[in-house]
Amino acid sequence: MMMMMMMTMTMLLLLQLTLVDEQFLLEDKSSVTSAADLSVESRTSAQHLLSHYVRMQGLAISQACLSVCLSVCLSVCLVCLSVCVPMQALARSQVTAPPGSVVVV
Repeated sequence: MMMMMMMTMTMLLLLQLTLVDEQFLLEDKSSVTSAADLSVESRTSAQHLLSHYVRMQGLAISQACLSVCLSVCLSVCLVCLSVCVPMQALARSQVTAPPGSVVVV
């Protein structure tokens, strides 16, 4: 019974490996990869992963900064519109120029 279960699991594992090979179009390499090649591949992969992570974190930070800057700018603009514009209008309405003088606004 135990032997039959182990054979079934082995067959399933081989089937899954075959499916992976077919799905990812892996070439059949019967030779063993050298330790130096594995080291280079792992170093290259690690560098790609690290670069991608740094790029994604930089984008996240820049998006957050942009969001903060936009909200601050919008707040300042709203304050300016709500305070400065009515004050200008009030100042314009109260300025009376003597006859014959030129008012520059």
